[in-house]
Amino acid sequence: RTPPPKPAAQRAAPSKPPLLPFDETIRQARLFYKKKRYREAAALYRKLIRQYPRRYEPYGELGNIYYKLRRYEEAAKLYYEAAVRLQAAGLAAKAWRLQKAMERFAPRYARRLKQKLSSSLKKGRT
Repeated sequence: RTPPPKPAAQRAAPSKPPLLPFDETIRQARLFYKKKRYREAAALYRKLIRQYPRRYEPYGELGNIYYKLRRYEEAAKLYYEAAVRLQAAGLAAKAWRLQKAMERFAPRYARRLKQKLSSSLKKGRT
């Protein structure tokens, strides 16, 4: 005979994977990048983006990998996301520097980013 099902409160909830420690993981990703082990670095940056979507660092650093690999469209998308998060973190000057750099290789994304950063300024955000 099978036991009756457990009440909902006693059933194990599907567990989420534990959060990666941000500082340790980004340090490891940077080490992979420095050693030109881009696949391993990119995998860690993607995990950080999923687990820490408000942090700007993994977006920019994954963008650096795509830029190195001459995958400029993908790099531009990530730089755009990094710049938006930089501005939200009160680092508007860095966001604008990133926008300026994008003008050389991704003018369409640079224009979109310029509009986004400018509209945020008009709304009183830094």
